[in-house]
Amino acid sequence: MKSIWAQCIIILSGCCTAFGIWLLVLETCGSYPVPSAIWNNALIERKSEIAKSCNRPKLLIVSGSSAISGISAQQMEADLGIRCVNFGSSAGFGIHFILWASKSALKPGDAVLLPLEYEHYDYKLYENVDVTLLHVIASYKKDYFSELAW
Repeated sequence: MKSIWAQCIIILSGCCTAFGIWLLVLETCGSYPVPSAIWNNALIERKSEIAKSCNRPKLLIVSGSSAISGISAQQMEADLGIRCVNFGSSAGFGIHFILWASKSALKPGDAVLLPLEYEHYDYKLYENVDVTLLHVIASYKKDYFSELAW
């Protein structure tokens, strides 16, 4: 029977090896996006392009996924007579990131509609973390990370 110290050393060396492998994988693969991050970033980028291409004042609909599937910018445009762009993204990204991402799509004279999801009213920036958001920030939106107030 091995001594307790030998068992502790074996366990500790196994943990150190696992941690080293994890750091190596994180260093080599950490900035490669996963499919959900690719899709969400493409969604944000495409909507930004559409919004920036408008040469007249527009209504930017800024929200989470409820805007993607629940608000028709085409119908609102027809009813209101002004250009409307649906800037809906993932609600799990949190209101802080959603507002940050939409900021670059706005020009003077634009209006914003904020049909927020329930979770946005009680969103805690450092507690409610979406894994896909972490992948988006690590892969595409590193400037967002540097703007956080630490």
